[in-house]
Amino acid sequence: LQLAEGRAFADDPFEVTLGAEVAHALGYTLGEELVLAHGVATISLLKHDDKPFKVVGILARTGTPVDRTLHISLAGMEALHVDWQNGMPARGAGKVSAEQARGMDLQPRQITAVLLGLNSKIATFSLQREINEFRGEPLLAILPGVALQELWSLMGTAEKALFVVSLFVVLTGLIGMLTAILTSLNERRREMAILRSVGA
Repeated sequence: LQLAEGRAFADDPFEVTLGAEVAHALGYTLGEELVLAHGVATISLLKHDDKPFKVVGILARTGTPVDRTLHISLAGMEALHVDWQNGMPARGAGKVSAEQARGMDLQPRQITAVLLGLNSKIATFSLQREINEFRGEPLLAILPGVALQELWSLMGTAEKALFVVSLFVVLTGLIGMLTAILTSLNERRREMAILRSVGA
């Protein structure tokens, strides 16, 4: 990744480097503060407004999803949630300020996901195999493109199965309607014969 402006986040846990599209769309510049939040799109469920981040760098445009990302350090992620308990922020005296968090040990105890980019596309599958076969730690390497293709393939199979089921439902409905009409006509045959005999 190349920087268009500023620098990458460094020692201060409350520094953020923005993707090009984020900086452009939201109008952020170097030195501004932003608040990270939990939520989707414009809906923020929980804001970390007690621990704002300072924009120290903006990445050069790549034309990839990286342009729509924010990059903070692992220490920054730990600092955001240092006073959280059971998935919720602490209240009152349990809250930890940004200054207090800076003085704490923010070494993460676990990392749940890592996004890797390789210079050599050829090495992708060998690295994936190496990670998946690593015995020292239970790790799983996933190629997003391949995983999505498998998902769409599975969805395509399910879609075909649902299409066949819907055809059977329509066919069953048509047969049911035809049966009802024929039964009704059969029951009215005598009545229709009488009506014909009287000239109707």
